Amino acid sequence: MPDFRVSSRSALVAALALATSCMSGDLAPGSPTGPVTLVLKGPAAAIVLSTDSVVATAVSGAPRFTRDIDVTAGNAVAVAGLTIASLSVGPGQPPNWVGARLSADVAPATLTVAVNPTGLAPGSYDARVRLVAAGAEPKTVGVSLIVQPRPRSTLEYSANMSSARATHPATGTPRSVGRRAQ
Repeated sequence: MPDFRVSSRSALVAALALATSCMSGDLAPGSPTGPVTLVLKGPAAAIVLSTDSVVATAVSGAPRFTRDIDVTAGNAVAVAGLTIASLSVGPGQPPNWVGARLSADVAPATLTVAVNPTGLAPGSYDARVRLVAAGAEPKTVGVSLIVQPRPRSTLEYSANMSSARATHPATGTPRSVGRRAQ
């Protein structure tokens, strides 16, 4: 007994035509005849992300920060069994500069990507977070981090060396540091 699995309207029309031929015997000799089972397949679960990438720039030694990504269902079919299947970093990169967690195993959920530039040398870092769910196509979030060197403090003197001003390395805020004794 032949089974016909269809997932679109045009495929259903073709399957019905073939099924009718099978039941009426209007096929070439040796073709299957007899009872036919039609299995109608609805839409599959679909993972939808509010963005598929996290791109950030940080100064070497900056504190850890996070970015949230909304995870929803792309249609009326529930997205269940949602999980992080893998988190991979680029070759030769330390594994602990990026992390990820899901707020729930069903959509809607939030994927939180944590980036920790502390201790990273200046350069580019890349990672991939792969999400899976029952019956849905997997989705991947790319994570890119550019770590810049920490700026040096600067010290400026007035022309006659009577005063000085320092610039804070992280904020760039100038600050008076004193006057020269006369």
